[in-house]
Amino acid sequence: MRKRTHKRTNIFLFFITFILIISIILVLLALFIPFKLKNVTIKKINYDFYINNDKFLEYLNIKPGISIWSYKTALIKEKIDKLYYISNSNVYKRFPNSIVIEIKIREPIAKLSGYDSEIFLIDIEGYVYRDAFKSFQSIPVIIFDNKDDIKPGIVLKGKSREILEILDKLKSNFKNIYSSISQIEVSKNKYFGFNYVINYKTYNYRIYLKNFINVDSIKRGLAFVIYMNSKDYDSRKAYYAEKGFILF
Repeated sequence: MRKRTHKRTNIFLFFITFILIISIILVLLALFIPFKLKNVTIKKINYDFYINNDKFLEYLNIKPGISIWSYKTALIKEKIDKLYYISNSNVYKRFPNSIVIEIKIREPIAKLSGYDSEIFLIDIEGYVYRDAFKSFQSIPVIIFDNKDDIKPGIVLKGKSREILEILDKLKSNFKNIYSSISQIEVSKNKYFGFNYVINYKTYNYRIYLKNFINVDSIKRGLAFVIYMNSKDYDSRKAYYAEKGFILF
């Protein structure tokens, strides 16, 4: 019985020793064999957003031909997460010679007119960022009266974000109404609130909302301009007055 126990102990020790030796050999190989980086895969999650891969890798200081051990994935991720158009990222090595970068691009809820009349994108969290090709023609444009302060990298906060939440509800539940909005002008009033002017596509009418805006008023506004257009009225402005719109 003791012999069997002793034999099992020896086999176990041999197995552990073998594993340790193999591990040491692999570590030494990793340290002294420079697995040179050959491939960098950039995976974009969610919608199509143009990124110049060469400039992106240049920003990250990633160059093929350099040992893969020279790159720390945590540092690469930290640098990626500083880019304001990226909401999340994941970086990992695929041995022996590849790095994989997964990036989640912010999804725009609207476009913003900013300084020098440039058009930027903004997501539901209020992050303002630039789109290289000024695409997304079907989403509304928001014009704030302080548009010269709108620049990539800023985050809208407070009451200014209320319009983003309303547009998000429209996009989720009434996509046809969301898509019908061409632009929304937002200006502060003397009562420390906001006034809104809504323009709808294909209809040459402007809907004015004082002090408040919600999903229902935007829906009513669209129904009103459709009715006005069908009757061929000349007036091009209407104010919302609690139960309906007043034409002038």
